[in-house]
Amino acid sequence: ASEDLRRVCLSLSRRGDKPEVERIIVKETNAAVTHELSNKDKSTNPCFRQTLRLLLPWTAEMMNHAVVRIEIVDNKRRLVGNFVEEKLMHIASKELRGPFSILSQVSLEGTLSARWLQLPS
Repeated sequence: ASEDLRRVCLSLSRRGDKPEVERIIVKETNAAVTHELSNKDKSTNPCFRQTLRLLLPWTAEMMNHAVVRIEIVDNKRRLVGNFVEEKLMHIASKELRGPFSILSQVSLEGTLSARWLQLPS
């Protein structure tokens, strides 16, 4: 098992993924340090795993002019970094996948897609 782990670490290192190699080594050798790294990772790489669904009218105006805008704001509702903006028609025709750049070293992972419901006549 340790030889397998060694090969995986060497392979990751050759690909330039040294932080992942360090995490594997620490995890295997020191549970207390692993716990500390895990807590640090949560504060530096937050993950919310939320899905937002909106019901929008599918009118000609919506199809031709509507824009979807995603922005991150602070507790005083000030914009943090850049926003992501795309025409709804583009999103409806093809799912838009992130990461979306918010700041120079901050990105938002996600997917924008549109679906519509057809009411029975």
